[in-house]
Amino acid sequence: MRPRELTLRGFRSYADETSFGWDDRSLVGVVGPIGSGKTSILDAISFALYGKTPRVERDTKSLINQRRDAMHVSLTFDVDGETWKAVRTLRRGGASAHALYRLEDGAEMEVTDRAREMGERIESLLGLDFDAFRRSVLLAQNQFAGFLEATATERNQVLKGVFGFELLDAMRTIAKERLDGLTGQLAVLSDRRQTAGVDRAELDKRHTDLEAAEARSAALEELRAPFEEMKEMIGESEAKAADAEKRASRLGDMAGRIPDRDDTDELFARAEKSGGDVAATEKELAAAEQRRISAGEALEERLAAIGGRAGLSEAGDLVGAWRSAREQAGRSAGGEEVARKAAEAAVSATSEAARAQAESLAAAEAAAVSESESRTTVDQARDSLRRILQDHRAHAVRADLVVGEPCPVCSRPVKEIPETEAPAAVETAERAVAEGVQEAERLGEASLTATTEAAQSGTAAAAAEEARIKAAEAATGAGEAAERDRTALDEVSAAVAALLGEGDPEQRLAELRTAVEAAELTLSETTSTEQEARAALEEARAVATAAVAALALLRTELATLTGALDVSAEVGESPESLRSALVAVREAWNGQMRAAEEDLERATEKAEAAGVARRDLLEGAGLAESDDIVDVISAARAEVTGLAGMVEVLEKRLADLERLDTDEAELIGASETLTRLHSDLAPSRFLEFVLDERRRALGELASEHLEVLTAGRYRFDDSGDLLVVDLNAADAVRSPTSLSGGETFLASLALALALAEIVAREGGRLDAFFLDEGFGSLDPEHIDLAMDGIERLVTTGRERLVVVVSHVPALRDRIEDLVQLDRDPVTGDTRVVSGAS
Repeated sequence: MRPRELTLRGFRSYADETSFGWDDRSLVGVVGPIGSGKTSILDAISFALYGKTPRVERDTKSLINQRRDAMHVSLTFDVDGETWKAVRTLRRGGASAHALYRLEDGAEMEVTDRAREMGERIESLLGLDFDAFRRSVLLAQNQFAGFLEATATERNQVLKGVFGFELLDAMRTIAKERLDGLTGQLAVLSDRRQTAGVDRAELDKRHTDLEAAEARSAALEELRAPFEEMKEMIGESEAKAADAEKRASRLGDMAGRIPDRDDTDELFARAEKSGGDVAATEKELAAAEQRRISAGEALEERLAAIGGRAGLSEAGDLVGAWRSAREQAGRSAGGEEVARKAAEAAVSATSEAARAQAESLAAAEAAAVSESESRTTVDQARDSLRRILQDHRAHAVRADLVVGEPCPVCSRPVKEIPETEAPAAVETAERAVAEGVQEAERLGEASLTATTEAAQSGTAAAAAEEARIKAAEAATGAGEAAERDRTALDEVSAAVAALLGEGDPEQRLAELRTAVEAAELTLSETTSTEQEARAALEEARAVATAAVAALALLRTELATLTGALDVSAEVGESPESLRSALVAVREAWNGQMRAAEEDLERATEKAEAAGVARRDLLEGAGLAESDDIVDVISAARAEVTGLAGMVEVLEKRLADLERLDTDEAELIGASETLTRLHSDLAPSRFLEFVLDERRRALGELASEHLEVLTAGRYRFDDSGDLLVVDLNAADAVRSPTSLSGGETFLASLALALALAEIVAREGGRLDAFFLDEGFGSLDPEHIDLAMDGIERLVTTGRERLVVVVSHVPALRDRIEDLVQLDRDPVTGDTRVVSGAS
């Protein structure tokens, strides 16, 4: 299988239609960021061929792009010199579509449009079912070790498909089918020989039956003419009866359309009465209209007295303004009094704050004087302490003085020792200094406190003065506002009095509104009476119109009935004319109904008599009443023909007995040949021998590749079971499942390369190879070795296509032909950058 073109639309991340051409391409790399749709290309090839992918085998509708309602995939590919096209379409709602075409001279010829038949045909063309395909051709992401880790039976299935050995299974099946057919034929020949005597007895019986059937057929043929005569008579009678019954049915349907006399009399009376009712209601309506007009004029007079509804509205607004002005004036007067009292309180507070400030200043000054005096006393105590200390030092020096020796202070010779008094006590002087300092500090703190209080009382006095000024200003403003509101109230009161007169404005407005509402109520009542009178007139007119329409309908119906009954009565517009026409219609209907019933009775009696005659004719021939003579004659003829044919067959079968011996000998010889062929083609014989040879050849070549790819560490053993030999561990034999991820990938790749090379040498059908990822687990050295093997696979093939999907940067440098994909940052859909063809 060699792909030529892949087209997909609505498939996974490919929302729009995208095509990939594979002609004239050998080694193709598919690169792009994660989620750009690289693996989807291989999934689409798998889906086009098998209707599923390595990761999605059942819920295939999940492959539809999330922004599309359907997906479409088509793959054009070559197999054994023929070109095919597989097309599959899935919809979220509705049926799917599957079709396989064979292309000849550019034309597409449909092979099948059924999914099951399409799958079977593709498996036959490729020689691979889905499992074998993904183990040998499509090494899907995270599934590339499928062939390596497969069972022996699964590997045999792949090898049979790749090398076309499934033809041996087909040949064995055909041999079995033909052998079964020959066995059946031999059984038939044996049965024929045993049944020859029975056939002779059966032939004699059939001769007798044939003579009896021919005699009965001739007797029945004689009954055809009288039977047809009776049948024709019955048909004529039944037709007349049907006609009479049809006329009676038509007249019966017409009976419901003939008006009842009582109903028409009531209609005429209603029509005469409706005319008087209309005249009376017209008078009542005129009187009601006059009363409504008078009430409207009275209302207008009431409104005109105050300038209309606008004046009434203005009066309401003025009264509302007067009420608001009165309330505002009251509030302003209260505010004025409150402001006056606040001003007086502020003056009193200012005086009190000034007195407190003066007292605080006096206290601060006294404290300052006391502190100063105390500090002076401390200074004096300190001077006294210094003098006492000096006296003590001098007294101590005098005790050491010697006349004529140097003074210890000035170094001059001492001439005489001075006389001194005993110094005062030092402790007493020091205590006096300490007590003085302590008292000075206390007085200093008291002075600071008095100064702070004086400053605070000054601040309070300033605030009280500011509050007094503001209270005075507020009192002035409140007085002015109260005067303005009193003036505004006087102005509004004057306007209200001018409009409504003297008195309580609200009471005057209420009286005016009551008068207007009374006039409006009178107008409403008269208007309602007028509307009732108008409705009564409309009802009377409707009754009169209905009566006129009913008379017209009656006139039309009578005209129709006179025509249907062929009555010559005149249908006029007067009630008398209508009554006359009704009488004529009823008389005509009664007469025609009686005639139809009589005709029906006569035709029925004649048909029954003919039926009795036909029944007697059939009973005389031994037939049932329900039998049709024509069908009976045809059945008798058919019986004669059938018996004649059976006689002919039996005579021929007896004549063919002479050739049985020759046929049986030929069938026995062919059966023995097919039995030997079926046995030789058993899986445990020839096919097992061929597959074993291929497995060993595959193992040897795969070992060479594996040893190169793993730098001489691994190879496969010689058993053909694909066990791994560890050359670095004393040739220990290991299971493939014991390999690491990267080692498993290299072993799988070695097998794939070997399988492709063997198929290429022997002209097999493996012309494509798809590898999805797996390189990420390899180091640079092994990546180069793997790519060397893949490149050799391409160069040794005829038109082999190898597609490698990877995000490893090193592969991009080794592969020239690249399909570069990207991912739309908004929709997530795939965008083909380059390399689609």
